[in-house]
Amino acid sequence: MAINYEMRLLKWIHPHGAEFHELHKKLILELHADPNVDNSELREEDARVAIWRLISRGLVVLNTDYQSHYNWTVFPSSSGRALLDGLTQDPEDPLGYLEGVRRAVPDLSSDVVGYLREAAMAYSHALYTAAAVMTGVAMEAAVKDVTAPFVRWLKLHLPKARLIKSHEEERTSYESKLADFRKALEEVRTQLPHPIDKSLDIQLGASADIIRLTRNDAGHPNGVTIPRADCMNVLLIASTALTHLYGLKRFCYQSAASSE
Repeated sequence: MAINYEMRLLKWIHPHGAEFHELHKKLILELHADPNVDNSELREEDARVAIWRLISRGLVVLNTDYQSHYNWTVFPSSSGRALLDGLTQDPEDPLGYLEGVRRAVPDLSSDVVGYLREAAMAYSHALYTAAAVMTGVAMEAAVKDVTAPFVRWLKLHLPKARLIKSHEEERTSYESKLADFRKALEEVRTQLPHPIDKSLDIQLGASADIIRLTRNDAGHPNGVTIPRADCMNVLLIASTALTHLYGLKRFCYQSAASSE
């Protein structure tokens, strides 16, 4: 796996901070002592870039109160501490991102987990288009997983919903089924618990955009590529959307169990 300089540096300076002077060299020495790191892959330039990327992302703060840079220090910001404490999911830490999503959605299907793992690993290797495409695949798999229990719930509460019929038709495109899903969701919104009632349709819209952007655009040989910033947004949106989607799935199962 490619060396994640940023996360290693953030973990190293947490919680008390570190001197800024020649920080990149100190990071290289720390990595060099790690038996799990291939020393042939260590690059001082990458370590330098990691420092400034952490600063630009607001994950660390550079204290320049002293005139001489020899006395400058860096320390984690509140966002950096939240990332390290597992309070946020950040694709820059692929394993942490996956753990965070699975912690938020413990009933995530194995297929979705597998696709999302490939997306996170691709991101860590700077394969942003591939990562975005696999995130789209994960979102499509998640929507399909949640549709079945939602349809069973709809048969009791909205028996004329188009989704009930389109869900059973193999020839119906995924885009059409997703449109039917969103229409049914809007019609029963007042019967759903908070926050699903307010946020899920927004998340489904985001999911549709992810799938369109990645699978329909970048997933074909038409020259479309996904830059790093867009790929990160795709992964972050997916983590939130999955939380709400599986919240609906749990609600449908719980509702069915209480009516028996």
